Amino acid sequence: MMAGTNGTMRPMTPPQLRAHLQRTLKRALEMALAEKVERVEYGLYLVPSTTRGGLVHTVTGTEPPLACTCEARFHMPLCVHRAAVLVRRWRAEGSVVALDDGGDVVVVTKTDAAALAYPAEAWPALVLAPPEPPPGRYDDRPLDLDDLELVLPEEI
Repeated sequence: MMAGTNGTMRPMTPPQLRAHLQRTLKRALEMALAEKVERVEYGLYLVPSTTRGGLVHTVTGTEPPLACTCEARFHMPLCVHRAAVLVRRWRAEGSVVALDDGGDVVVVTKTDAAALAYPAEAWPALVLAPPEPPPGRYDDRPLDLDDLELVLPEEI
């Protein structure tokens, strides 16, 4: 039975799997496919086919591994459509997705440089605690607009 016809993926060694994932993510970046991803709702995306004009594949899921309606889902762990959704989501979360000097796709999470240069939690004696609110004026509950009541004077 051929791989792909029975819905099972061919086994890969860890280095083969890593190489496959890197190739697929790189291909999605090179094609700028992430920019063409349409988010319908959380966990549901539409991605145009890379080989057949007018055809759109549906990618679903909130955490990898995502599911895709393309044919590659039968024999590859990651198709270019799922890779494009991952790249789009990483960028939406504020990460930079780029190729490193070795040609691998890397995700760099944006971190506040001040926090890296001088992490406040490492020096608690230098950090002032925020002032305490006056007693009785505030409580710890988050503001709920349903709790607000508008009271107007009887005569305006």
